[in-house]
Amino acid sequence: MDDIGSLFHILAIITDAEFEYCSTENKAYDSRMQECLKCGLCEKMCPTGAIKGFAKIEPTRCLRSVSETNPIPSQYEKLVGNHLLGCDICQTVCPKNALHAMSGAYAFPIKKLLTGDISELKDSIGVNYARKHRLRMKGITIAANMKRKDLLPELRSIMDSSPDADEKRASERAIYRLETDT
Repeated sequence: MDDIGSLFHILAIITDAEFEYCSTENKAYDSRMQECLKCGLCEKMCPTGAIKGFAKIEPTRCLRSVSETNPIPSQYEKLVGNHLLGCDICQTVCPKNALHAMSGAYAFPIKKLLTGDISELKDSIGVNYARKHRLRMKGITIAANMKRKDLLPELRSIMDSSPDADEKRASERAIYRLETDT
């Protein structure tokens, strides 16, 4: 969208308003899409190759989508890096977003993710994303990716006492990665 770039996420629209359908026959739509097709920065910069031209995305390879799965598939663990909500490299490199600052990015202690102390995140990332299990799983991956050996006690505590099998396996894997530097 010209006035706001692509830095938005529509989950649902509920309305009784009538509006014009934007089809590929729409000249304004076609003009904007041709600009996008000529650029290709998002496709070139995507670390997993999930973008295959305009509007052709493989969600099973997109780090934003993949990071929503529990556990994060092992082939994508390292690519997640320290990103809590996916990489969004495609959004960062998009020229349509050049005038629109990325907002809401700030550092959050990984230890808080592991211990479940996430209440302050709800305002910045939303209640849906700020679920204890979801964020703990991401925190486990991020701790290993950031080589945070100082968090081994928290990871061992999760492995030993979590009632969740995914959390136990993920923390065991993170501990292994930290102890073997893999």
